Amino acid sequence: MRSELPLPQQVWEALYGLAAEARRQVEKDGGMNPIVVAIGREQAIVMEASHWDEASKHETMRTAGAIAARISPMAVALVADIYYLALTPSEGAADFPPSLADDPRSVEAVCLAVVDRRGNSFVRLWPYRREVHGLDVRTVWLDEGEVGHPPQDAGSIVSPVVASFWQGVDEATPPPHQG
Repeated sequence: MRSELPLPQQVWEALYGLAAEARRQVEKDGGMNPIVVAIGREQAIVMEASHWDEASKHETMRTAGAIAARISPMAVALVADIYYLALTPSEGAADFPPSLADDPRSVEAVCLAVVDRRGNSFVRLWPYRREVHGLDVRTVWLDEGEVGHPPQDAGSIVSPVVASFWQGVDEATPPPHQG
């Protein structure tokens, strides 16, 4: 796992453990609420953004990002059941389509998004698709390479929910002192 983020190995292992649990939840009942983790020097504070509706989920994630940024230099969002577009390096950041759920280019995924106060970010996605056979719905995990350019950082993924989280982190993070 290549990253510019200076996290100890045991923290990465814990984050990937949470992601594995999110994947199990997606397979079991189709999704779960996003989990936001703020990592301090000695401990992690876990907040679950629960009981939201479609209208409030972006505000919930923005608020969660702001809270995480205030209590820790490292904020993590683990979000199951997002839609995203992978951008090629030449595309850069793009405007969000009206609804990623209706965009044929979009992919569903479990997303692990990490950002620190210096603006370093890390994204890891576990894309999947649903296969429906009568009443049976199966989750099929895809390789990142199957769904386009794998996102590497905040600028290479279009996901409104993740963007809302990063916006909250940015708003709560004081600008660096100018020397």
